[in-house]
Amino acid sequence: MKAAILCGSSRPGNNTLRVCKALARTFEERGIDTNLVDFQQYDMPFFNEDDVALEHLTDFQQELIQTWTDARIVVIVSPEYNWFPSAELVNMVHQLGSRTFQHLFDNKVFAFGGVSTGRGGRLPGMQMSSVIEKLVSHLGKYSICSPLKFESHYSAEELDETGNYLKQSPYKHHLERFVDYTLTLSAKFQ
Repeated sequence: MKAAILCGSSRPGNNTLRVCKALARTFEERGIDTNLVDFQQYDMPFFNEDDVALEHLTDFQQELIQTWTDARIVVIVSPEYNWFPSAELVNMVHQLGSRTFQHLFDNKVFAFGGVSTGRGGRLPGMQMSSVIEKLVSHLGKYSICSPLKFESHYSAEELDETGNYLKQSPYKHHLERFVDYTLTLSAKFQ
C-alpha cells in the first residue's frame, strides 16, 4: 500500500510542510510507502488559462499526478487561509477534476487536514472533502473520503521545520490517531 501526501501550500517556509513531514514519517513508521508532494514547486496554470495536458506535463505536474496515481491513500493538507483551502489546491481540483484525470478519483481513500497558526484548520479539510466527494460521484468512481479531519492547531509551536515534535502535548496523539484511522478505513475499503 502507498500513501500520497499533498502539501497544499506554496509559501516558502510554510507550516503545512511541517505537518506533512510529520504525517509522512508517521505513515512510514507504520510500514506504509509514503510520498510527499511539496507545492513549493507548484506550477499548474490557472483554470482560466491552459488545461493541464498529459503530453506536456511539467516536472511538478508529473510528480503530482504519478504520486497520486500510485497511491491507495491520498492525504490532502491545506493551510487555512480565511477559513478556506489554499488557492493552489482549489485550482488543482479544477485542473484535475476531469475525465482526462478521472483515474485519480478511483479506488482511493482520501483524508484531509487543515493547518493553522492558531486555533483552526477544520474548514479547509471539510471543504476539500465535499469537493472530492462530488468529483468521485460525478465521475462515477469508487472512492471514500474519511470523515475524520486532522486539525493542526498552533502548528509552528508543535512541530519544527523537519516535522519533529517540539514538546509533549496531545498533538502527537491526534496526529497518530488520524493516521491510524485512515489506515483502518483503507483496510475496510479494500
